[in-house]
Amino acid sequence: RTNGHLATLFPTVIDESFNEVWSLDAKLVEASVNDGFVFCGCSDRHMYALTLDGKFFWKFLTGSWPVGAARIFNKKVYFSSYDRHIYCVSAGGAFRWRYVTGKGTESTPLIYNNTLYVGSQDTNFYALTLDGEFKWRFKTNGGINASPTVHGSKIYIGSFDGNLYCLAPDGEFLWRFQTGFGDTFAISDATKHLLDKLENAPFMTFFKPETTQNAKGKKL
Repeated sequence: RTNGHLATLFPTVIDESFNEVWSLDAKLVEASVNDGFVFCGCSDRHMYALTLDGKFFWKFLTGSWPVGAARIFNKKVYFSSYDRHIYCVSAGGAFRWRYVTGKGTESTPLIYNNTLYVGSQDTNFYALTLDGEFKWRFKTNGGINASPTVHGSKIYIGSFDGNLYCLAPDGEFLWRFQTGFGDTFAISDATKHLLDKLENAPFMTFFKPETTQNAKGKKL
């Protein structure tokens, strides 16, 4: 939400009375709003930058759908795509770098302490420098589509192996919580206040399973 406008998961901006302000002729959009611009990945394989009143600014072509929302930091736009790459472009749309993972991803990158964190369907959670250099990866037993979040200097990620993982910013495994569903997780800002209580909850179990290892420093 910005300047009285709401950016939705669809290629449409509506005002507070739910009247359409403008829309984009594309599908499967997730939008981010930053510094007077809307950034949205679309099913036509482009990441778009538009003004808040819907005027075209630039578009950047990838090999597949940029499904996750973009993360904007220090005048750079970071996003992932089903073409297996994590991208960084300038605020003006110029290519800066890309990093290849094993499979596609729809995870929205997290930037914390000058590190980019993002999950992939190749079952790995990646930490990269803001220049696109590999730092470490953490392997789970399922694809990672959910976007990571940070709270209390800890990184939380969900995997299709049915687990919620908690990691230190350097990739150290701290704990996991197993649910009864082999599905992914998404943690919103509204639930972060619950994370402080999880580690003291009686139903939590904390262990480092043999199948879940920190692969810090190991390149693919």
